[in-house]
Amino acid sequence: PECPPQGLPPAIQATIEDRLAQLSPMARDLVGLAATIGREFSFTVLAGACELDPDALLRALDELWQRRVVREHSSEGYDFSHDKLRQVAYARMSEARQREMHRHVAQALEAVYASEPGEVSGRVAAHYERAGEGWRAVPFYLRAARSAAEVFANRDAADHYARALALLPDTAQGDQAEQRLQALGGLGQASVRLGHPPQAAEWLADAIGLGRSLSCPDDRLARLYYWYGQALHGVRDYAAQIRAGQEGLALLGLTTDSAIETPESKEPASLEAALLLSMVASGYDYTGDRIRGRVLWYRVADMVRELPYTPELVFVYSQVAIRYLRDKNLDGIQRWLQIVESKTAATHDDLIFARIHERREQVLSRQGDLRSALEHLHQALDHTIRTGNASERFYYTWWIAFRCFTLGEFAQAELGAQRAVVRADRLDTVQHKMWSSWLWGLVSVS
Repeated sequence: PECPPQGLPPAIQATIEDRLAQLSPMARDLVGLAATIGREFSFTVLAGACELDPDALLRALDELWQRRVVREHSSEGYDFSHDKLRQVAYARMSEARQREMHRHVAQALEAVYASEPGEVSGRVAAHYERAGEGWRAVPFYLRAARSAAEVFANRDAADHYARALALLPDTAQGDQAEQRLQALGGLGQASVRLGHPPQAAEWLADAIGLGRSLSCPDDRLARLYYWYGQALHGVRDYAAQIRAGQEGLALLGLTTDSAIETPESKEPASLEAALLLSMVASGYDYTGDRIRGRVLWYRVADMVRELPYTPELVFVYSQVAIRYLRDKNLDGIQRWLQIVESKTAATHDDLIFARIHERREQVLSRQGDLRSALEHLHQALDHTIRTGNASERFYYTWWIAFRCFTLGEFAQAELGAQRAVVRADRLDTVQHKMWSSWLWGLVSVS
């Protein structure tokens, strides 16, 4: 629920006030409750939140309908005939009354959707927060965040985690400390996926510190170290990325050397070990130790073949493919991409689909089929738009424009370069602006 905007023109405010004043006391109370639910509301939730008996509720609702304050648009659903009516009906209640109404609505939503709470967790949380009961809102914000993350709605997940974190004290104890850990870790992961690594690194460093103070299980801490390594990779602190991977491996009783022992002498690979070893391998690649990186990446590939898909493996899938490309092993990357596609076919993970198309573009470019490669870039961009990652959207926009330029499609290249400039301005980083300016300079003289 949103707080209604203030500052309606006095004439409109007065007209609506007069219209609402003509309602019976029972209908006036009901319209305030309906306004608390939102522009649209269901009869079931309204009935669960109000204290009227069924006959009185129907009479009051019928009065609102007859006076065209609300409209019936289905057997169960209603909405306000104009949102300004809702705004005034809500604003005319005292703050104490508003808090009481939000509490009733939250409880009604809990009861009505008890069998599928994830569907309305965010709404329940927001109503409890507006009721002044943040301690009740936090578990619902966390549940809403997890539900959003499961369907890759990363921006929604980040928003819900941020709201939960804002309601928890920095010195939380007991259950609240565990909730704070969930919020910090979840917000860090969502921020990585959204392309905000500096903020992600802060959240995840705090999560690791809190997790250690709470004596969290080693495998849980190890995953936090993996995501911390991802954030450090995003800010190009590759030495710290290697250290994060090694510290995470140490929690599992492993070192880089022990993790690359022959598979026959090891127990089945754990997801955490594969993730952390990939962080170390990537760090070595970017610090120039390509030989050690290569050895580690092929060990990671062996480990990942044994593991089922999880969203956390997207980075690993993509980087193993890059390893094959660097080794000019086009047959190897084709086999690897087939493995990844078979593992992810039943998912809705737009990020991994974008990565698969990007790697196929690179293979086709190596083979000289630039037009087919361009089509894969377009598909990668389509998937990336749905992830909400603005940085990666810039990257694919830029690359499509450059590819159009190399193919002699100058009008499309200029259009793409303009889009890249706009996206770079929104991102407001030196790196993005430099790349977009270079591209614009290239296409504008063609």
